[in-house]
Amino acid sequence: MRSCSLFDPHFVTISSERLSLPAALGLTAALRGLLMRNFPERSPPEWLSGHRPGERATAAPHMALATLAFAGSRPQTTTSWA
Repeated sequence: MRSCSLFDPHFVTISSERLSLPAALGLTAALRGLLMRNFPERSPPEWLSGHRPGERATAAPHMALATLAFAGSRPQTTTSWA
């Protein structure tokens, strides 16, 4: 039986050994802000914001942005979801 994942196997990563961790955090915050500002007339959609209208958080799958620190070795280029 095959397992199923909600994660897209084609997720996007931006990698740079030149960015400090604080700079990478700033880039992540700026990207999130840019995406959220594209909905000025109404609340951003649940899949983007992670929040339902008038409620705190959604239980539905939604986009997430994460900053990961460079730990001194090259990241793996392929991902296999079990």
